[in-house]
Amino acid sequence: MQNRIVEIIYSKFEYENGYKLPVDMNVNKRVQEVAKKAVEDLNRLGKADINLPFIFADEQGPKHIAFSIDKSEIENYDLFRNQTQHNKNEQSRFLNNVHNQKSNDIDPDSYIKSLMQQRSGKKKFEKKSSSLFVGIVILILLGLILAVAMVFNII
Repeated sequence: MQNRIVEIIYSKFEYENGYKLPVDMNVNKRVQEVAKKAVEDLNRLGKADINLPFIFADEQGPKHIAFSIDKSEIENYDLFRNQTQHNKNEQSRFLNNVHNQKSNDIDPDSYIKSLMQQRSGKKKFEKKSSSLFVGIVILILLGLILAVAMVFNII
């Protein structure tokens, strides 16, 4: 968990400042210490405060990192990271296919369209199966209503 918190700290700095936090022994040591303390706080309290004042300085002045995090945010970060990794894998597979074939043998547009069709085919199946489930539930409910109506001689 400590490594994930370190990743989150570096990602947060890059997101807020527009560039990566320089890798420096002192910076890395401070980040590791704060991440270790955050793991302890998360295990004990369920949330942690990340506070790294004066972690770096540039032309605009000193930079600070300060935010709170809880266990659910770490889980969401893991899901986001896994999805991002999946997208990177698909992209590199596509680029490898393009690289391994002659440029006139492959049409990138058709390859992307085929990937989109594969994904949409999966979604269509999911929609059909959920529609079928809803239809069955409606038929069962109508049958129950009809049976109750017959018992009480409403129909």
